[in-house]
Order: sequence, then C-alpha cells, then structure tokens
Amino acid sequence: MYGGVYLMGVGGLITVLLSISGFLLRYVVQDLRELKSELVEIKVGVASLQGEQLVLKSMVQTQLTMLRKRIQVLEKVN
Repeated sequence: MYGGVYLMGVGGLITVLLSISGFLLRYVVQDLRELKSELVEIKVGVASLQGEQLVLKSMVQTQLTMLRKRIQVLEKVN
C-alpha cells in the first residue's frame, strides 16, 4: 500500500520536473533563435565593413599615387 503511494508521489515529482524542464527548454530554444538571428546581422555588418574597408584602401592608394607623382614633378622642377 505504501509502495503504491510512494510511486505515485515519485511519479508526480517526475512529472512536475519534466514540465519545468520543458518550460525552461522552450525559452532556451527561443533565446538561441534570437541569438542566431543577431549573429546573422553581425555577419552581414562585418561583410559590409570589409567592403567599405576595401573601398577606402583603394582610395588611399590612389591618393598616395597622386601625391608621389606630384612630389616627382616638384623634385624635377627644383
């Protein structure tokens, strides 16, 4: 008799623990999905910054080339 009551109590405890675990797991999965979408946004931002970096590098190289040519012209004049 007491064994049956004990098993019902343990079964109830297990049921409660599984319910709590499922509840928490749902929020963990939701948080992971949000983190995944934020990671995608960060990757897009990084790719955009890398593109801008290449453009700026090209612009600086062009300006340096122009300055070197001007320096050469000024050196020839002097």
